[in-house]
Amino acid sequence: MRNIALALTAAMLMSACGNDDENYTYPPVVKEFATIGAGAGGNIETLITDDGATFAVNQDYTNTRVSQEGYYRVVTDYQPLTMPSHGTYGTVDIYTLASVYCARSVPASSVAGGYSTDPVEVRKAWRSGDFINIELGVMAQDKQHEFRFINEGIEAGTANAMVKLHHDDGGDYPAYTKTAYLSLQLAEFREEWIDSVAIYINTDEGWVRNAFATR
Repeated sequence: MRNIALALTAAMLMSACGNDDENYTYPPVVKEFATIGAGAGGNIETLITDDGATFAVNQDYTNTRVSQEGYYRVVTDYQPLTMPSHGTYGTVDIYTLASVYCARSVPASSVAGGYSTDPVEVRKAWRSGDFINIELGVMAQDKQHEFRFINEGIEAGTANAMVKLHHDDGGDYPAYTKTAYLSLQLAEFREEWIDSVAIYINTDEGWVRNAFATR
């Protein structure tokens, strides 16, 4: 799973040639975390939902291009046109894309000099299919923020993997709140001795812990 280097947010295309904006009806879209597949030319060709449904992209109104073919994690507004059936893809139109940080966890022992836990706001954390999805509020202005999942091993006296969120705000000025999206794949934690994954995120009020079953 690759990360898209630049945020793929795009304005919704809410009008078309010949439409009166006041009378235009925005299509019934679904907003959710999903996985997109890009072809050799960098075009977005497929969309896979967290429950395993696969759609061919009929129209990508964001006109997104990526540098490498492969799979990318996103938050998207999309409209299903046809549903998958009998082993065939459904079809969708995509209206917005926002990039999601999605990577394997890094062993804490391999992080030279430790890691940063600059505080964030945890808006929501939940399991969806094979992913733990997280929506954060991050105080920022114009500097690059860095995220990583740090694997701290097994929580004492439990069968839970313990993951802490590395967040380095790069010394950014807290001018206003931006939204950051993250996903952690559960596949790397599916060992016999691991029952769940506990994610610790530092906030202004202290550490927040959310645990999710691996199966």
